[in-house]
Amino acid sequence: MLVKNWMKRDVPLIKVGTEVKKAFEMVDPLFPVGILVDDKNNFLGIIDFNKIPRRFTKEEVSKYAVCTDYHIYPEDHIEYAAILLAESGESFLPVLDERDNKPIGTISVFDMLDALVHLTAFEEKGVEITFLLKDIPGQLKKIVDLMYEYNINILSVLTYRKAENDQRKLFIKVNAIDVKKIKKILDENNLTIENISFEEGLWG
Repeated sequence: MLVKNWMKRDVPLIKVGTEVKKAFEMVDPLFPVGILVDDKNNFLGIIDFNKIPRRFTKEEVSKYAVCTDYHIYPEDHIEYAAILLAESGESFLPVLDERDNKPIGTISVFDMLDALVHLTAFEEKGVEITFLLKDIPGQLKKIVDLMYEYNINILSVLTYRKAENDQRKLFIKVNAIDVKKIKKILDENNLTIENISFEEGLWG
């Protein structure tokens, strides 16, 4: 999953010398951030308007800019963006054009959460199954082949390694509503599950 698919592109570029009052008129009230640039649109810093104490002031907005060294590119993976967000302590990062390093948008913690919702298919109705598997090749194939055999569509697959015992935890969400039916299929094929549950999804 790439940054370019989740970033916000309509973030205002605010010139050095702009007054706070004028800058507030440029930003989205729902996402009050901006990118500070010079006259040639070169990146200078980020501005979080939630941290500006007075809205109607003639102070230059650059006073409240954070001149961060952290930035990301559109072709970078969002996992890398998440690491940089954690390291920087900021709620968003500037996204720069790889060709000239000029700002073209931002990627924020909220964008990360949006990506996570889609990655886990949380917004979709379905049955989520948790497996604890040996961390060896071929374990996932058995499950995927079984879903194909029973014409069950897979909505999401997530996995992580449990280093302490060389096992891997696997989460699969499938397009189904009958938990008992899915569990019966797994039991009949000698697949041990750790948990199985129905998720209503965001839209019901």
